[in-house]
Amino acid sequence: MTTHKIDNDLYNRIPEEWWSERGLLHILKSATNPWRVPYFTRNLADLKIDPKGRTALEVGCGGGLLTEEIARMGFKVTGLDISEKSLEVARIHASESNLLIDYQYGTGDDLPYQDSTFNAVFCCDTLEHIENWDKVISEISRVLMPGGVFFYNTVNRTPESLKNAIKMMQEWWLTRFAPPNLHVWEMFITPDELNLSIEKHGLLNQGLTGTKFVGSAFQVFSAILLFKFRMISSVEFGTRIQTIEGDDTSVNYMGYAVKP
Repeated sequence: MTTHKIDNDLYNRIPEEWWSERGLLHILKSATNPWRVPYFTRNLADLKIDPKGRTALEVGCGGGLLTEEIARMGFKVTGLDISEKSLEVARIHASESNLLIDYQYGTGDDLPYQDSTFNAVFCCDTLEHIENWDKVISEISRVLMPGGVFFYNTVNRTPESLKNAIKMMQEWWLTRFAPPNLHVWEMFITPDELNLSIEKHGLLNQGLTGTKFVGSAFQVFSAILLFKFRMISSVEFGTRIQTIEGDDTSVNYMGYAVKP
């Protein structure tokens, strides 16, 4: 049972921060995309899936920070989200970037698409915001074509994620830089829980990995303080914390599954 209610309306209140280089939401581009996008592209190549001409869906696309990267891979992309204001921002930025992306309003637990519609589905930084996330996995499996791939990243439910993602980011006065209830620890998902859901809904999990900091703990701590007190941008924040793919799944992890 959750002790706090997650604040998903945040994305309607500050949608301009998706693409603002000083915005909180822009951290997903500056600090998260650098470790997840290479993982996705490498595994697409390993699976011998050429994105060009194929269809992809991003469930929970927000302002399009990852959606645009998926489009640049060559996919014909649909982005789906429940935040109308985030979708407005995403559409404007895609147009300015000369990217053809179909942004639509919808919910992950009731996808408005026919069975076997997409070659790839991405659901990133989203499952931990949805209480009935198992239904989202069911829907993703339904709309994924046989031979298609499902990519995900989310947050593990561990003492480390409680400290780093909740206490440090949202609660402790000295370090907090995110709004209260951006995340709720009880809604984080362990890899075992996610894998059970993936297998239950007919997908085969093929890989799972985590992250690691290249820099020191001092560099991470100082970056948090400098960003909190608006002395650096979110772009520089991402550069300073230097997170890459690694084997630590105690906070962030990502993986992929295929549909037989």
